[in-house]
Amino acid sequence: MNSAYPNRIEHIYIGVRHNNKKNTDMKQITVLTLVAVLFLGWTTASEIKWNRNLEDGLKNQKTNGKDIIIYFGASWCAPCKEIEKQVFSSSRFIEYSQSFEMIKIYDDFKNGEKAKHDYYISTMNKFNIKGIPTFVIIKSNQKKFTISGAYYSPEELINQLNSCK
Repeated sequence: MNSAYPNRIEHIYIGVRHNNKKNTDMKQITVLTLVAVLFLGWTTASEIKWNRNLEDGLKNQKTNGKDIIIYFGASWCAPCKEIEKQVFSSSRFIEYSQSFEMIKIYDDFKNGEKAKHDYYISTMNKFNIKGIPTFVIIKSNQKKFTISGAYYSPEELINQLNSCK
């Protein structure tokens, strides 16, 4: 053996190979660890669950009682891209978003998708949206708040959203 620690390696090898109780205990620990990791992975959301239809989101609010956050943005908007990258992908904001009915009204349709374009424009007009990115918060009591501007950290946006009371 060309190892600098041949006795140590031999000792570990012998310990695992000849001690069945340790081997069984290690297998149980390994299985329990894998189960825990898989369970946590499946129960933790890895992305925001966006509803892309305002009417469906409003119906959901009536059944689940959650406040609504409507995000207006566009694929060509530089601040919107930063929010997508810095805020919406963060585990902190993803966890925060689970307490809300999240609706995304976003200009990401292809040329020629007139119905989607018309829906985007009519929904922006319905809320009198003049610029993007903009967030509209609809509380369960139907009170509405509007927040406009770019937010580059989850904490910054969460603080602004929490200030809507």
